Amino acid sequence: MIIDDLLLLPLRGLLAIAEKIDDAVRQELEDADYLRSKLLELQLSYELGDIEQEEYEESYRRLVERLQALERETEDNP
Repeated sequence: MIIDDLLLLPLRGLLAIAEKIDDAVRQELEDADYLRSKLLELQLSYELGDIEQEEYEESYRRLVERLQALERETEDNP
């Protein structure tokens, strides 16, 4: 029915947006080039003094762990 479609339209729009966000997050988590670029950005921020050493080390560790996990997964599933 047309009324049902009109009432559900906002919900469908929100679901579409949520799916796009989910796709973007998955791509970031699964894209080695993205992770490498984030490592470079992190290093630059640290060298420019934008972040403290503790934040740099923690963020660096998390990014490297994600990159290594992705590389292991890629090796296991060529």
